Amino acid sequence: MDATLACYLVFLLVILFVITVLIRRYGSKLYIYSALAAAYSLAFLWASFQFGRDIFDAMNMACLGLFGGGSYLLILSAVRTRSQYKITSAFFLGLALFLVFVGVDAFLIEPGWLEVTRYRIEDPKIPRKIKIAVISDLQTDSVGAFEESVLKRTMAEKPDMIVFPGDYIQAAPPQQRQQMEVLNQLLHKVGVSAPLGVYATQGDSEASDWTPVFHDLPVTTFESSGTVSNECFAITGLTLNDSYQLLYKAPETDLYHIWVGHRPGFSLDDPPGNLLISGHTHGGQVQIPFFGPVVTFSIVPRQWGGGGLIELPGGKKLVISRGIGMERGFAPRIRFFCRPQLVFLDLYPAGAGKE
Repeated sequence: MDATLACYLVFLLVILFVITVLIRRYGSKLYIYSALAAAYSLAFLWASFQFGRDIFDAMNMACLGLFGGGSYLLILSAVRTRSQYKITSAFFLGLALFLVFVGVDAFLIEPGWLEVTRYRIEDPKIPRKIKIAVISDLQTDSVGAFEESVLKRTMAEKPDMIVFPGDYIQAAPPQQRQQMEVLNQLLHKVGVSAPLGVYATQGDSEASDWTPVFHDLPVTTFESSGTVSNECFAITGLTLNDSYQLLYKAPETDLYHIWVGHRPGFSLDDPPGNLLISGHTHGGQVQIPFFGPVVTFSIVPRQWGGGGLIELPGGKKLVISRGIGMERGFAPRIRFFCRPQLVFLDLYPAGAGKE
């Protein structure tokens, strides 16, 4: 445990101790619980942003304050009010169980609960039925069984084409290179390849030297923005900067044109293509029912950032994947109503019948 987190936890424990004493002494008065709940919330949120080294570290500390300290105080309140205020006690216990449920789901269940999503796309330029796999934001600091299961699940579908829109490894410099090598070995082991090619772009978790992830593999990597073609498509791969604000001008083509960039912001610059593919947002990692993602750290509309197939003007399609991994570093390893997502795009000629 690092010193910064230790200091925050000490602060949290002191606050919890003081509140525990107050509840034991004044717990017979109902108003004390509202006052202490407000005081505790302000205290741990203030401390999170005081101690946090960046926004993600502050979020992580806030999660500790909410799910750890919050659950403890609710259970303590339920016990203290059990004999005198049975309904209030049941309310506190219900809130505590809800927090525990959310915490278990968000930290232990959803991060490893892969969702396979399929989108059907029709267009006159598509010559035949083609399946494209989108593996976005593997974004791990320890390549292991989960990443292997995703890659094996992908290859089991026998996709005609595979797209990696960036974010492969997010680790401290000493481990970054090592994990890149481990991922490269895993890609070799699984045999990642596709008849129409595998295409990869840079994400923002990588250093500038990111292509060793795909060393000696049948993968086209775009170290600079460019356009290549196969027998069915023109594929434009974008640099990280161009995926945020598009400056690259692709050559004209009569083929169905697929654009791939890590960030979805390039879609706002109206690129002359048919299908735009990106990742980056992780779907927000936390989504609220009927509201969607809380934050997406993207310039596209918030609801787009939650992931999905978005219809754009002129018949263009934008696919934003929620990704496989999560934000690492100081960030909380959390997903809530936002499972990791493997995307398959089933492309058909216009007017093709349903299968």
